[in-house]
This record gives sequence, structure tokens and C-alpha cells, in this order.
Amino acid sequence: MANAIGPWQELQPREVADPFVERTVQRGKGLVLFSKACMHQREVERRRVAGARVGVELREHLARLFVPAGHAEGLAEVAQPDAGTRQVHGGAERLNRIVEAAGGAQTRGSRALHAAIKAATAAHQREQKAQPRATSSGPRVPFTLGRPQTFTNAQVTVQPLLTPDQGRLTSMYVDNVLALITSARRRLYMQTQYVHPSDQPGDRNFMRLVDALAEAVKRGVDVRLITSQYENTPQYVEQLHKLGLSGVLRIQERVHNKGIVVDSGTVLVSSQNWSADGTLRNRDAGVIIRHAGIARYFEQIFLQDWEKRADVRVK
Repeated sequence: MANAIGPWQELQPREVADPFVERTVQRGKGLVLFSKACMHQREVERRRVAGARVGVELREHLARLFVPAGHAEGLAEVAQPDAGTRQVHGGAERLNRIVEAAGGAQTRGSRALHAAIKAATAAHQREQKAQPRATSSGPRVPFTLGRPQTFTNAQVTVQPLLTPDQGRLTSMYVDNVLALITSARRRLYMQTQYVHPSDQPGDRNFMRLVDALAEAVKRGVDVRLITSQYENTPQYVEQLHKLGLSGVLRIQERVHNKGIVVDSGTVLVSSQNWSADGTLRNRDAGVIIRHAGIARYFEQIFLQDWEKRADVRVK
């Protein structure tokens, strides 16, 4: 009788007198080799899944390292860059190369992976230092209109805007800003970092603001919209085009304002970004001020940006 065979021990060929025994031994060898092949396949799949998971984690980690400060809301886009995002975040192309450089080490263990990340990160930083500092493509115009101005004996109405505080129907911000937009009869000037439409059911109240802005254009209000370069991607410009807003859009680099001036008489100044999170869920604050002098103070600043700094070229 043959000795017992371990589960992963190959049977060695040997001469046997009984043909049945020989066939049994060869069949046993085939089963062992088949089991080895199955185990190898499972190991390959395990490494593939683990490598994919590490790749996602690596991309998200590197995105957090290289996403421009103050633009964390674009993190998911940098983590999965599309053509538009690559135009916004110039580092996304280099981020892909870093992931590719580290990807070869994913199945060789964590030490090799960490070494690859460190080397690729250092190469990225050297490349960044070698790049010229980004400058605005728009004209360089001195900022001359921001001198302090005092309004005495003024009758002023101030409406606080807090998110995510509840308003009468939606959030306090959406309730009051929706009323402000729909009140516009002649002019509505808006300067904000970006406008990011959403088709998610939970974001519908935010989209009421975007729709109201588009409706103001349709009813003949002089609507002008300035956003930062982070709006100037095919993804978002196409969405604004579908809403009828791309024709009133200009791009000004490094805009971080969130303001609206309506009919030279009311001004909104706030910290809320125009996204669903910014208008519905984040902790932000602002005010709507009803006073013609204060509104005109901000209006002239907007118009100088519109005419001298904002670029009519939209992708």
C-alpha cells in the first residue's frame, strides 16, 4: 500500500505491477495538481482584489496630499479624474503617474509599496518645484475699489443666513436666497467659487436655486455670473449650458467670493458655496443686506471684476 500523501505533495512516478493501482496513482497526482492550480488561482484573485483596494486607497491618499488647499470638495473628482478634472487640477495627470509607479509594488508587500509611494511622491514634489507658478490668464488690474466706506443714519435690514438651520420650507439659506433671486427685476450679479448642479433626489432644494437663476435669465433680467476656474470644465460648463446659464458665465481665477447683488438695492454676502452641501448641509453663515448704498458698494466691485478681470472664454 502506498504511503499517505500530504495535501500539496506531488506524487512521484514509480513502477507498479497492478494497472489499476497505476491509474489510481496518476489520477491522484492529477487531483493534487488541480488543487494546486485552484489555490494559485485563488491567490492571484486575492492579490488582484487587494491590489485594487490598495490602489483606490493610494489614489485617495495622494489626492488628499496634492489637491489644492481649500478645495477638498473636489477630492472625489481628483481621486477618479476625468478629462474635465484634469484641466482643473493640473496635478491629476501627475497623480496618475504616481499611482502607476506605485502600482507595480502592490503585490510585492507593504514595504515595497510604501517605498514606491515615497519615491513617486518625491518625484512629484521635484516636478512641482520645477513648474513655473500658475498665473491668471486675465489682465492684471490693480484692486482699487475696496476702500472702507461708512454709512451713517442708514436704515438697514439684515437677514441672517445659516446652514444647515431649518427655514420655513427648506433651509434658512434656500428660503431666503430663493426669494431674493425671484425678486430680481432688472439686474442680478452673482460671484461665487462655483455652481455644481446635482441630480440627486436629496439635493432638489439646492437645484431650486439654480433653476431660479436660469428662470431670471429667461424673463429678461440682466444676469451675470462670475465663477472661479474650478467651474471651467466640460463637465460643469455643459450642465450650465443645458440650464441656459453658460451664456452669462465668465471665469475669473482665484475667486472665493459668495455674493449676489440684486437691482442695486440688496446684497448677499456669505460663506456658502453653491453646491448641495454648501446650501443645505454644511455649517456656513451669511447675511442679506437691504440698503442701496451698501449694495452699490459691492456692485461696482463686481462690475470691475466682470469688465477687467473675468474672462469671457469658457471651455
